Order: sequence, then structure tokens, then C-alpha cells
Amino acid sequence: MLGGLIIYAYQLSLNYGLEHYILNAPRVDIISQNKEGICSFAGYLAIFLISATFGSLIFNPHGLRNAVLMVTLFTLSCFAVFYSDTAVSRRIANAGYVIFVTTTCMWMIIMFDTVNLLAGRYWHVSFPQVLKSINRNQLFTFLIANVGTGAVNMNMDTLSQSDLNGFIIVAVYVMVVALTAIFLDIRLDSTIKI
Repeated sequence: MLGGLIIYAYQLSLNYGLEHYILNAPRVDIISQNKEGICSFAGYLAIFLISATFGSLIFNPHGLRNAVLMVTLFTLSCFAVFYSDTAVSRRIANAGYVIFVTTTCMWMIIMFDTVNLLAGRYWHVSFPQVLKSINRNQLFTFLIANVGTGAVNMNMDTLSQSDLNGFIIVAVYVMVVALTAIFLDIRLDSTIKI
């Protein structure tokens, strides 16, 4: 699994000096001014690849056994990270963070899929359009969401916002990302390959 290899190599590089560079190096040029984003790309790429692999397994009847094995392994790894001295850092997207995020996403997919199966069986409701649209353009939607996060963070101090403002910001952010995915899927009928 490519995502696992990427996070393993990235964590090794963090352990052998990259983490010190990310957290302590002075910001003297364009690369060092964006060192967190540039370096953490490997962690976020691993999250994307692991999640895409899990999604392809759970929605494939022949891959369900492997999906159960994968979610079990990641859940146990998540508990191991939680009970160890391993730091979990979103800033550097280290292995602890990748394990935590992917485990959370796996369980959310399982819960959503369970609700979807029950809804389809008992209430004859179809799979939500927003999820179909996001699945069609996963990487592009992910990139739009990251650019949106950067735009919000550059234009306001998010930590000093009230709860109501925070809720409104997140609601508008999610709506823009979801509507962009739906627009690409339904209106333009296109899949963007990056």
C-alpha cells in the first residue's frame, strides 16, 4: 500500500531531522516560509491514498474482508498511538496524525454506509448526491477544501472568533466545497483528473 510506505518514509525523515527543521528553522525564503505546508504534503497525500484504498475496498463486495482487516489494524494502531508518547501533530502531519485521521474517517465511512444500507432497504432512499459528487472528483474536492482553509486562515484570526462566527464560517466553507463538487458533477458532468 503506497500510502503506508509514504507515511513510513515521511515519519523516518521527521525522526532524522525534518521535524526539527519544520518546527525551528528560520523563515528566510519562500520555501522556509511555507515549510509546514510543503513538508506535510507527504502526510496528507498518505491520508488521501489510504482513504481511497479503504473506500475502494468497503464498496466492493469482494474487498469487504480486507476492509475489515484494514479498519481493525488502523483502530489498534490508533489506540497504540494514544497510549504511547507519540505526539500527534496536524502541523507536520506525522504518522500519529495520519493514523488518527484515517481511523476516524474509516469509522465514519462505515457508519455512513450502514445508515445508507438501512435507509435504502427500509425507506428506499438513494445514496446522497453530495457524496456521489465528491467521490467523482475526490482529489480536486480535497484541493478546493485545502485552498478554502488557507483562504479563511489568511483573512481572519480563526482562534479569536466566537462560537457563532466559527459555526457560520464552517457552514459556509462546507457548503462551498459541497456545491463545487455538485456543480462539477451535475452541471458540467466532468471528472477532473490531476
